[in-house]
Amino acid sequence: MMDYVTDGPHSNSFLRPPQVWTHKSFRPITVYSFRFDYQNFGFDSHAFHRHNIILHGLSGLLLGYVAHSILKVSPFFSAYMSHIFLTHPVHTESLLYIVGRADPQCTMFVFLAVIAYDKMIRLSDPVSWVQSQTVTKGGKKESEKAAAGSFEALLFGNSGQKIDQSLARKSLISAGCYMVLSLALVTISGLCKEIGFTVFGLLVMLEGYFLYAGGNRAICGLRTAVVSAIGFFVIVWRWNYTQGTKIARMDPYSNPIAAHDNGWEQAISYWYIHGR
Repeated sequence: MMDYVTDGPHSNSFLRPPQVWTHKSFRPITVYSFRFDYQNFGFDSHAFHRHNIILHGLSGLLLGYVAHSILKVSPFFSAYMSHIFLTHPVHTESLLYIVGRADPQCTMFVFLAVIAYDKMIRLSDPVSWVQSQTVTKGGKKESEKAAAGSFEALLFGNSGQKIDQSLARKSLISAGCYMVLSLALVTISGLCKEIGFTVFGLLVMLEGYFLYAGGNRAICGLRTAVVSAIGFFVIVWRWNYTQGTKIARMDPYSNPIAAHDNGWEQAISYWYIHGR
């Protein structure tokens, strides 16, 4: 099986680093999706566009879900946000240009990572997230609060609290699984488009928000340390894999801004590109 992965028809150019990098855009998940389309549909451009449309639609739906379930935006405005996201020309560009698939594919995995991280927060921190919810007797949210409280007691040994050990262990395992899933999804998003790796920082910022909302400092600190360590390892691995960020073969026609001799014009050009 591994021989097929490393030497088969899908291995060339993205499972092995090239001897000379012509660019530093390492997006193996996106490349593999193009190869999947080509293997099944050949050069039929309709298939490539359909794939982009599906990814774009899923990203818009996930945005509405995140807005309503995590940010507590009303259903109307959550749907409106999805509508704006799906119809804005900046985002629909990924449907017109096949190569733009990296954007909706990365966005989809980012939203999935945030949803998984939110689920982990609900299980592991009884104050910052669950306490703010309206608890219904015998309902699901009451169970989540009990599970989170048991998790805290098991993790930090709060002997003054009577806990259900089986529920605490189940919460600990579930929270750990959601943490692993979330960090894996962030890594996958970065392998679709480089900007996905910045979501490690977003998760750390979310921990700051939960802490500000009254979350347990020890739990927030532990989660922040794990996210920071894994994020640092992934980014260093990616930097080493692409042999840094300097491009060996970059002529002035490929990147005229970098070759420009006027520093001020270079700066405003970069601002314009990133400001778009």
